[in-house]
Amino acid sequence: MLTITVSKMHTIHKVLVAIRPWLFGDKSARADLMIEFLERRFAKFEDDALGKRAKYDADDIRVVLQFAKGGKRADVATVERVLNELEQDSAVA
Repeated sequence: MLTITVSKMHTIHKVLVAIRPWLFGDKSARADLMIEFLERRFAKFEDDALGKRAKYDADDIRVVLQFAKGGKRADVATVERVLNELEQDSAVA
């Protein structure tokens, strides 16, 4: 078994895109969600006003929730709570 440890978002994205064609089933679906999440973050980073401190929005958290639901160790309830709070805040604004 090969283990790769990466921590920078751009490196994670490169590795996922490179290995994605060889992933099947749940692993491919989870890799797709990770790639989607990273690309959403990269798009926000392009806005110079936000920089790398762009806030997470409800759509970001929905992707995280889908990812969490597919995992065995994820705290789905916490992700759902965060999503609920974001949705309530956006409804008030």
